[in-house]
Amino acid sequence: MTFKIHERHFLRSKIIKKLRETIKKKFFLDPELLIPKNSQVELIKSDEINLYVINKQVLFIKFEDELLPSIQAMIEDLIILPKITVDKGAIPYVTKGAQVMVPGITEVDPKIQKGDYVVIVDEIHDKPIAIGIALMDSEQIKSSNKGKAIQNLHYVGDKIWTFIKQLE
Repeated sequence: MTFKIHERHFLRSKIIKKLRETIKKKFFLDPELLIPKNSQVELIKSDEINLYVINKQVLFIKFEDELLPSIQAMIEDLIILPKITVDKGAIPYVTKGAQVMVPGITEVDPKIQKGDYVVIVDEIHDKPIAIGIALMDSEQIKSSNKGKAIQNLHYVGDKIWTFIKQLE
């Protein structure tokens, strides 16, 4: 199953300015690097999610009033988030939508705070496989030996990933 597009249009400069402000506040990034002046910013609205397409690349997903970077943006190194590395045993579960459990984590960015968005990468290739939200801070993850550490929000192969691939 995939999403159905309801609306698709380019954004006006006033809305682009608000998007830049949100990116700066939420991800502590320089929005001018992601959305340079004279960029084409398109909004694709579907039944469940909205996609922000910047210069023909889907960089952000908005669902449930949350703005989230796309995995494609993470793969292209356009957006940097704190990183969680998982072992190869966790990869098949994470790429099917499972939460990231503490025992499957091999490395933790020391700056992670509970509630932060994080990128989950595999230990072999160091490539993004999912984006999630931290359920613990980095110290809790390091000192614990069980429990859910990251809530999986968007992963390689999910219906958002498939929808974006169909647009390419």
